Amino acid sequence: ELEEFDPSKEAAKDYPPLNLVNNGNEVNLGGDQINQLKSEMMAEMNRLHLQSMREMIEREENLRWSNQQDEKKTNLMTEEEANRAKLNDLEKMQQEMLSEIRELTKKEINNIFEKQFQLRSQQVLFLKAGDNELRNNNEKETKNQKVRHSHLVRTKTTWAEEDLEKLRQEMMNEFNNAQKIALNAMFEKQTQNRWTGYGSSSPNADSVTTPTTTNPNTATATVATTTTASNNNNANKSNNNDNNNNNNNDNNNNNNNNNNNNNNNNAPIKKEEIPVSSTPEFVEMKSQMEKKILQLTKQLGAEQDNNNNLQDRLEELVDGYERRLTDVTKAKNGLQDEIVRLIDSKVVLIKTTAWQLDNLRRVINALLQIESCREITKMLLDDSLRNSK
Repeated sequence: ELEEFDPSKEAAKDYPPLNLVNNGNEVNLGGDQINQLKSEMMAEMNRLHLQSMREMIEREENLRWSNQQDEKKTNLMTEEEANRAKLNDLEKMQQEMLSEIRELTKKEINNIFEKQFQLRSQQVLFLKAGDNELRNNNEKETKNQKVRHSHLVRTKTTWAEEDLEKLRQEMMNEFNNAQKIALNAMFEKQTQNRWTGYGSSSPNADSVTTPTTTNPNTATATVATTTTASNNNNANKSNNNDNNNNNNNDNNNNNNNNNNNNNNNNAPIKKEEIPVSSTPEFVEMKSQMEKKILQLTKQLGAEQDNNNNLQDRLEELVDGYERRLTDVTKAKNGLQDEIVRLIDSKVVLIKTTAWQLDNLRRVINALLQIESCREITKMLLDDSLRNSK
């Protein structure tokens, strides 16, 4: 610890009066004045010494502060790296959220297709029930029916990572195509088995009133029989022998006509096909899928808005951090400039104090020489007085 110089603590010395010459004028200095001048000079020297020591201490503190600032700079670099890591984490979170949305969408769509294929399997079972009832009547027809309905077996579908809109379009197209194929096969089956709807599965389908179609072969056959019958009647009137032959021919023709009529009655009756889009099952399933797709689209839009808000918030935080970083950099540069200015001023002050100390040393040396000269003159005066006595 440094203490300032206190003249009162110094022991007072008695100095004889001193005569100084200032600009040709003689100045008489007493002992008290010399002590006061000496104490003032010592106090000034002590003050300058304390000031130089304080400046040295401040210089060391500035060096320590600059080292701390360098450490802070390295810490700022680590904070920037941490912010980059946070940005990467946010991007990963966004990717994970999008993947979760895609997975949820796939699950919902798979559930919809599960329901669809359950309905298809019920339709296939319904058709197979009708096949079992008609199997005893026509085994070949049942084999053909099994071949026709073999394409209704469900196959597993694997989904690739694609855009949701493209996935929705592909699923809708696949659903429509599969539904058309299934309904066409079902109505073809019903037409071939002469069914009138989903509820009638009895083999006595011939009793149902259906619109009949005329066969041109049958029409020509009936016309031929009528013409032959009239010719035979005329021949009976002319010749009795030919009547027997004509009657035999008439019987043969009637048998042929009956066979043709039976074949025409046994022919499959075509039923008017119902459009696929007008079935209630298809309309209901389509409406459910549209509602579900609309709901998923709304959820996707909400998630997209949330992601946009998070992105905007992140950009605001990054901008604020950059502004704070620029402000800190500017303040640091200002402090460094101020430190340089203070150091320069301190150097100038040290030089001035050194010059003043040099001047004080010269003054002290002059005073000491004056004092020695005074003592010498005093001794000479004493000697001269003794000699005179």
